[in-house]
Amino acid sequence: MSITQIEKLFNIQNIEIKKLFKQQEDNVTSLFKEQEDNITSLRKDILRLDKDIRRLDLNSGFNREFLLRQAVSRLFGDSFAKSFQVRCLDNIIHLIAKSGVFRREDDISYLRLDKTNLLAHSLLDADIPRQLFNHCLECIKHRNGDVYKKYEDITSTEPQIIGRLLARIYELIEMYKSLITKPSIDARLKYLRSKKGPGISLVIFAANEKFFYDNPNRLPERYLDFDVRGNIEIVDDSARISVGEVKTAPEEFGHAKSQLKIRLQVLKWAIEKVVPNVKQFFL
Repeated sequence: MSITQIEKLFNIQNIEIKKLFKQQEDNVTSLFKEQEDNITSLRKDILRLDKDIRRLDLNSGFNREFLLRQAVSRLFGDSFAKSFQVRCLDNIIHLIAKSGVFRREDDISYLRLDKTNLLAHSLLDADIPRQLFNHCLECIKHRNGDVYKKYEDITSTEPQIIGRLLARIYELIEMYKSLITKPSIDARLKYLRSKKGPGISLVIFAANEKFFYDNPNRLPERYLDFDVRGNIEIVDDSARISVGEVKTAPEEFGHAKSQLKIRLQVLKWAIEKVVPNVKQFFL
């Protein structure tokens, strides 16, 4: 066999080897692509399943709350079971007025304004705005202290809680500055009555002072949410206050108890101001 024939044979074998390697490379690439597609498909299935589970959990929670609210409605009536958000002082008077205690010939809108002003005057007379301002300063003094532990009813991480707390402190201090710079007592009363003012925060603080002094990392909310509005009954010198909170998990009961106590104390404080003949409370 000549050298030329040998070289030709090697070339042919070399070409065949390259074809074989190329074919194997294509097979491996195809296999990896197929596996990659399978993984992508599996990932999509997992995400879809995760969404379905989340939706199921959410629907389950909604369904449980719906059934509980229906049960409350059957026992105590639709009005009792409704939710209600207190966003201004007049909303508190609205809840008290539903007891029928303000049966007078006067125009109801004038009556509610008069009682709302009475609440606002009570806050100013007791110097509650300054007391809450001082409480905010106390929170700032404890900024690096142990009071920055997680709230028991919040699952966020500590830095988020610190940020939320400082933002709320700033908001309350700005409201206090706006209040004390009003040019007249009428302007201050109007600001306290408004939804933009600190009226509800001040009432929450005034009605629960000991709680907030014992918990310098806690501040009153801007609004007050009644999950179950409940009702108020006033007869002679006695008042029975009923409110509710719907929770679907046992671990939430402690938080619910704290929320209910704050709401009950707010309504008790307000009734003491606008219906002074009431001396006994059943909460």
